[in-house]
Amino acid sequence: MGGFRDILRILPARERRGDAAQRQHAEPAPTAPDGGVPLAEALLTLIEMLSNAIEGEAAYPRRPELRERFKAIEDAARLLRHEWLDQRIRALLLDGDVRIENENEMFHGLRDIAARAARERERNSPKQGRGKLYPKASWPTPMELCALMVAVAHCHLLGRWPGKSNVKVQQCCEALWQAAGGPRRAGWGEPGSVAVWRHHLKAAQKYRPPHQAGIRIQLILAPDIRRRPVRVTGSPSRSLYDHPSWRALIKKEGGRKKTK
Repeated sequence: MGGFRDILRILPARERRGDAAQRQHAEPAPTAPDGGVPLAEALLTLIEMLSNAIEGEAAYPRRPELRERFKAIEDAARLLRHEWLDQRIRALLLDGDVRIENENEMFHGLRDIAARAARERERNSPKQGRGKLYPKASWPTPMELCALMVAVAHCHLLGRWPGKSNVKVQQCCEALWQAAGGPRRAGWGEPGSVAVWRHHLKAAQKYRPPHQAGIRIQLILAPDIRRRPVRVTGSPSRSLYDHPSWRALIKKEGGRKKTK
């Protein structure tokens, strides 16, 4: 759990922004700015979510296996269509019944499945190597998901989206990745190695709310928040949701002067 403690240390805590009375009555675990779930509890949920994504990525089939499976699906669908047209096989399967349920839909559906399997097999050509083939639907990779979690938490706590060159945010991504059991990579632990998260923080921006991936993370941090997206301009410091506590937090943070 060392990486988890690092996350709590690096992420800005609410009590640092509260007055003396608030700090006196604050709970040991930092809480979300809207008084929702404690930050520690939310981070444990995010760690579990990221860990499941990492395990799912490791178990995801590679291209050679997918090509074989698509070929098997295509052949099976074509075989079923062919056999169903054989009146002897059809009579035995019906066994006295007039027809089977959804017979026409099934017959045409098998043709559609065979065509889709053939199309994906062509898209997954051997020339593309042994990598992985993913659906066209946009969803973050595990490292992009990790960066997205940190960025959404940063925005949730401070009211602004972090820059991809923010070293503390990069360190937080590294800590979260280690806490979730992410695989080690080249340069792990070496000075400056956290800069690899710059690329993933940049890629994570396209999954920020109102994308479903960003919304899912946001609702873990604040389950009762009203999902009312506002128009996001070119300024990355704009809050993504028109929530009263967020507006107050942004106003409070914006009025502070940095001291050396």
